[in-house]
Amino acid sequence: MCAAPVTCREPLALAGADAPGVVDGPALLDALERGEPPPAGEVVVLCGGEAGFECARALRQRGCSVTVVCRRVPGEPPACADRLEALAREGIQVEPAAVPAEIIRRGGRVRWLRLVRTPPAQPARDFVLPADLLVLGGAGR
Repeated sequence: MCAAPVTCREPLALAGADAPGVVDGPALLDALERGEPPPAGEVVVLCGGEAGFECARALRQRGCSVTVVCRRVPGEPPACADRLEALAREGIQVEPAAVPAEIIRRGGRVRWLRLVRTPPAQPARDFVLPADLLVLGGAGR
């Protein structure tokens, strides 16, 4: 997959965001529309609203294993419960109420994403998702 690296007006304030394997959503969609093959491995999409949902669906339709990470909980706009449920029905895993904390590299490339779960009225807790490709749904914003 030759999608462009992250380029946005405001850089993602996340350690490792400049790693190979971190791409912005619009560039990824352009690459897929040009017929470039989807990436192999685990894909994590940092929501970014409709752009993130569109990236996740396009990758899933091409056979990728996709997880969407949303900062909000289902039912809280813009992460409306029906949208997140639709993604799950399409075979896309959804991780709500999670905030990215660190991109973990191996061999210089993105390999994992450490997140902090922030459910309402509960203590925050860290967890890690495998990520061979990290898609910034809203181009890093």
